[in-house]
Amino acid sequence: MGFKVARVRFHGEVARLELERSEIARIFETQIRDTVEREFQKNRVSLVAIDLKGFRSGSLNEGVIAAPQHSGARPLSGMPADAKKGSRPASSRARLRGRPPAAIP
Repeated sequence: MGFKVARVRFHGEVARLELERSEIARIFETQIRDTVEREFQKNRVSLVAIDLKGFRSGSLNEGVIAAPQHSGARPLSGMPADAKKGSRPASSRARLRGRPPAAIP
């Protein structure tokens, strides 16, 4: 169909089509629209959405909130590297006992 850049993201039965912003209007030309609709229907896509913001790298990560960074960063396991085996942070112990963390000495 001659688009410079096109990407499709599938969300179940919905396909989100990302095109260069300058080319979005072309998708509404009768012949192109009919071809796109027919091809997606062959693949059991019930709805094609056009991303009006256009194609942009990293758009899949939009809306993802990065975890706050703090000086007490922990390794991927979630426990301090020098933690004793079987030990839990005070807040976890409190939840296990059914009390708020402030109630633990």
